[in-house]
Amino acid sequence: ASRVKGSTTLRLNSLTARTGHHMTPLFPPSFSSPGKGNIHLTLLPPAIPSFSTLSYTYPLKLLPSTPYVLSSPPEKESQEPQLRLGQNVVADLDASSSSFPNVLTRPVSVPLVFVVTYGGGLLAGDCIDLNIRLDPYTRLTIATQGSTKVFKTPTLPSNQEPETHPISETRVISNANNPSGARIGQTTAPDFTSRQDLRIRIGTGAGIWLGPDPIQPFANSQYAQTQIFEVEKGASMGAVDWVTEGRRARNESWAMDGWRGRNEIWGIIPVKAQKTGKEPTMERRALMVRDSVILHPDGVKGGIKALLAGAGVFGTLLLYGSIFAPLSEFFLSEFSSLPRIGGRNWNPDGQPTEEDFSARQRWRTQRVEKEKADGVLWTAARVRGGVTIVKFSAAQVEGGRAWLGCMLREEASVSREFGDGALMFVR
Repeated sequence: ASRVKGSTTLRLNSLTARTGHHMTPLFPPSFSSPGKGNIHLTLLPPAIPSFSTLSYTYPLKLLPSTPYVLSSPPEKESQEPQLRLGQNVVADLDASSSSFPNVLTRPVSVPLVFVVTYGGGLLAGDCIDLNIRLDPYTRLTIATQGSTKVFKTPTLPSNQEPETHPISETRVISNANNPSGARIGQTTAPDFTSRQDLRIRIGTGAGIWLGPDPIQPFANSQYAQTQIFEVEKGASMGAVDWVTEGRRARNESWAMDGWRGRNEIWGIIPVKAQKTGKEPTMERRALMVRDSVILHPDGVKGGIKALLAGAGVFGTLLLYGSIFAPLSEFFLSEFSSLPRIGGRNWNPDGQPTEEDFSARQRWRTQRVEKEKADGVLWTAARVRGGVTIVKFSAAQVEGGRAWLGCMLREEASVSREFGDGALMFVR
């Protein structure tokens, strides 16, 4: 078997059955798209998450694992907020959910789904398209079983036309009459870019955590990724998006032909009918954040490696919503506590004594020393819509993994709200 533009070509004899004078296939033709996946997580009474849809096609595979059982919230935190939230549950859920209890803050468990590609990576031209929908008050953890490799882009033989290449794609684009901007009949080179597109709709009170291992692009590879989050009122999302330099042992540090990543967070605002005043039947989308990263060697002396100045991994952490509010505050607080240029230690003995440190201060001091040793650089800021963005880099992948794991384990809300599987990527 061999992949062709993200699909599979199988040289098998078709199974047929003789009906009169015609040969009829035993199995109906498939209309599914290669690399397509769908996840729809709903909530069954009283608060049990269940997959109403879980489907995928080659080369994508979705593997559900054992759900993480959430513990009951502390009594002092659960009484008053639950009553306030319970007043809005019936209005937020549709009539089919009327059997739910009036008091509902979170499900009893959090499912874990592994996103896997056959062979552990993406061949040139592979396309992964994953759609996820979380119904109100559900939670989901998305993880991978290892880094996603992006394999090299093949080169066309000099004497072969793009139209005749077995895995090429010739696109026709036009001028002002078409957004692509070229003349009618003009053809482009084959598009060998490996792609991953993710669209997530997060319902009221729901939450999702994306904790994948990093993307590992090989030399001469091309990769593009788009992640779109649509958040309803009260929804929460946290996502890690990071990329490594490739295979340093083979002298492939940032040797890819191109890497593009885009993350968007859209707020979903229900719109009531102006005349009737009935329940919302329409919605309005408002862009809260668009974060794009483009790594391309063109126009940069020394290529992407020179652009990233010795970093072996570069990543982004996005946090939004009440579930991730403690983690957001933690990153912002730790960033504000970092030593600043021109700072001075006013202790007369030069160094503070052991009694001057709390447990968190001792941890912070050790972490800062570790950051220096591993070449970790990071920043954190809260932007429009209450979204917190953390950017980080490290000299090597393991240094970045250790730093991120250190931060997440110290604050501990991710493992508490989504389970230990949410932190598998930093072990």
